Amino acid sequence: MIGFPTLWMPLVKQSLVLVLLLALAAAAPLAMAQASPADQSFQAIHEKEWKWRQASLGTDEDSDGASTDRLPDVGAAAQAGRLEVWEDVLRQLDAI
Repeated sequence: MIGFPTLWMPLVKQSLVLVLLLALAAAAPLAMAQASPADQSFQAIHEKEWKWRQASLGTDEDSDGASTDRLPDVGAAAQAGRLEVWEDVLRQLDAI
């Protein structure tokens, strides 16, 4: 005859595993909800660069939004300006 511990041990182990997984799942959003200053800085840099990119380069055929009726300027001055902006973004990221 099979004893009590033999029958219930797998269920107890499964229950413990389930409780631990639920506890981890509940704790994960709390940890992610508290953005660090570095996270906030990165978000600000990202949003500023994205707005600049959309304004200066416009949309392309792969964009979800309405496409613009112009192509971006690819002249030497425009390329130098983009390089300057992106180097500044890199400096800001390095400072985080």
